[in-house]
Amino acid sequence: MQILFRCRWDFVTGEVDGYAGTPQVQMGLCNRCGILMPVLYRCRWDFVTGDR
Repeated sequence: MQILFRCRWDFVTGEVDGYAGTPQVQMGLCNRCGILMPVLYRCRWDFVTGDR
C-alpha cells in the first residue's frame, strides 16, 4: 500500500522502526505526517530507501 508515505510491513517480527512500544502501534495504527491509518499489521517505516 502506497499513500502519502511508504511503510514496510514486518510480518516476521512485528517490529516497527521508530514506533516500537508506542500506543499507536499497540492500537494497530500508523501515524505519519499527522495521518492515522488503521492497519491489520504492524508496519516498518523505511526513511532511508523509501521501500515499502
